[in-house]
Amino acid sequence: MRIGNSNVVIATHVYAPGPAQELLKYLLQHKTTNKILFIGHPLFYSEKLKGDGFEVYSNSSKIEEKYLSIRKRPEIISYLYAFISNIIYVFKQGTKFELYVGCNNLNALSGLVLKKLGRVRKCVYYVVDYNPVRFTNPILNGIFQYIDKLCALYCDETWNLSARMITARFGKKYPKNQKVVPMGCWFGEIKRIPFDKCEKHTVVFMGHLLEKQGVQLLISAIPEVIKHIKDFKVRIIGDGPYRKYLEKLIFDLGVSKHVEMLGYIDSEEEKYKLISSASLAYALYDPDIASFTYYADPGKIKTYLSCGVPVLVTNVPEISKELVATNSGVILPYDVSGLVSFFKDIFVSDKKLKILRDNAIFMGKKYDFEKIYAKALLILNISSK
Repeated sequence: MRIGNSNVVIATHVYAPGPAQELLKYLLQHKTTNKILFIGHPLFYSEKLKGDGFEVYSNSSKIEEKYLSIRKRPEIISYLYAFISNIIYVFKQGTKFELYVGCNNLNALSGLVLKKLGRVRKCVYYVVDYNPVRFTNPILNGIFQYIDKLCALYCDETWNLSARMITARFGKKYPKNQKVVPMGCWFGEIKRIPFDKCEKHTVVFMGHLLEKQGVQLLISAIPEVIKHIKDFKVRIIGDGPYRKYLEKLIFDLGVSKHVEMLGYIDSEEEKYKLISSASLAYALYDPDIASFTYYADPGKIKTYLSCGVPVLVTNVPEISKELVATNSGVILPYDVSGLVSFFKDIFVSDKKLKILRDNAIFMGKKYDFEKIYAKALLILNISSK
């Protein structure tokens, strides 16, 4: 089966751009399909999000878009609605699809039903969010894990963001349909700033502002760091429920002039520029509350690397070991004193930073979405060539 003559479905829950949107972008850029049905469901109620709906592309051009108004529903009802509407949307297209990609288990389960009904030829379960304890309620968690394992076993392929997702589900002996399809970045679209023009004493964070991200640790380190590095600066890109706490912490510590709190930035070009101009990127997840990150493959780390910025990280995400092995990042303990000691040492000269930056670019190139999806589709016997 060659994807150039194929119809493809991508079904996902939506909060912010993620793997489903990146796969859609890849297929559209390469003009690799005859028809694409992209189905989106809001992850939770927000007036900023669209309701349930779909988009249709033919020969890489959008020909139809239909979304309902966002509605408040009980969580279980929303999930059931998404499962059923996936099936309805596919049938309404009046055609068969060679490939169905379901991001997370209920969307993948719809694909298995559609395959059984003869509307889909191959089904992929794209696991973008996994945790053995997804819900504190044991009954809900048991149902979630049952559906997850069902999809992982019976879909033609399961694309996991990390190897830890596979071993958590199956242990060391797992079915051959399990693959690692990691997060990436569009390396070729990023204009990296040369090292001699970057801000040598600026550390950048990008992402959703949550307690588990550990940004509070970085801010808490500022008073001690500026005793030694007068122009030390922290740049924070993103928004979230933890923002007010961080703003109060910045005020209480009296370090406002050393922090840029930029909020959410819509322009990818501007975001890449702000990241690339920093000398180090921050990803010190709190080990005590970042259990989801343990199994995930954080997209921000790939963005940092593709921007040519080495990453400071705790040993929470799986990629942390690779960052150290390639000297494109540094694992640090989750404490203020360790962070302060590192900054005092690394900023002594530019030599260490330059080496780290060169290696970060090499790593970023490795995780280009162009390479990731070309390989994933080729494995499925679906090629864009």
